[in-house]
Amino acid sequence: MTLHRDTIPQVASERDAERKKIIAAMRRLLITAKPRVVPLEDRLVIDTLRREADVTRSALTHRHIDLKDLFLDCAAEREQAARNLRSPNEVALEEQVDNLKKKNRDIQTRATHWEGAARDLARTVAALQMLYATASARLDAIIANVALDDLDPTTGANVSPISSKRRK
Repeated sequence: MTLHRDTIPQVASERDAERKKIIAAMRRLLITAKPRVVPLEDRLVIDTLRREADVTRSALTHRHIDLKDLFLDCAAEREQAARNLRSPNEVALEEQVDNLKKKNRDIQTRATHWEGAARDLARTVAALQMLYATASARLDAIIANVALDDLDPTTGANVSPISSKRRK
């Protein structure tokens, strides 16, 4: 089985200076593991290659697509090899971590939903309290006005105003 990293061309066989820089960076990142610019623990993504080769992103995504694709294939191959070397315990723990992360995202989503619902409920309660206070004040004013009219000696009515305090 031929590894993708074995298909990385030699720097000397290239004429284009930009391609030479990219190939040299690929060799440093994938074969010698002695990068000059990026830390070894960086993920092998296009931006990592771009920084190591000191070229623009468009050089990889537009002009040298073959080298970009080769790099991504090599990076995927390397990740697969690393996954294959893991012990069953590591695999099980990684699956647990992934499941817990998924549950955490679900819980965070639900918490955000309920926080919004609680804010809406608090606004509704505040609006209802204001409405109640306004309605109570208007009702008290109407009752007081009717009571004054009923106390008029010419009408002879026997109505007293309702107060907010209870009588014992």
